[in-house]
Formats: sequence, C-alpha cells, structure tokens
Amino acid sequence: MTPEQLERVERQRGYPDIDPEWAWEQWQEARQDFDDLREMA
Repeated sequence: MTPEQLERVERQRGYPDIDPEWAWEQWQEARQDFDDLREMA
C-alpha cells in the first residue's frame, strides 16, 4: 500500500492504524479516548 493509499484509508475510517512498534503505547491512548467518550455519553 502506498503512503497515499494509507492516508486515504485512515481518513475514510476516521482513525490511523496502530504502529506495531508502538502498539502498547498507542492502545493506551486509544483506550483513554474510549473511556472519555463513554463518560460523555
């Protein structure tokens, strides 16, 4: 996949892929975002 294709997919999806080298750290950030959204509902 080209960088342009990846950018288009992420834009359509609404969020970026998780980088495997930073999976744990990025998951922790995403989890916090999910918790914040749940608290707002």
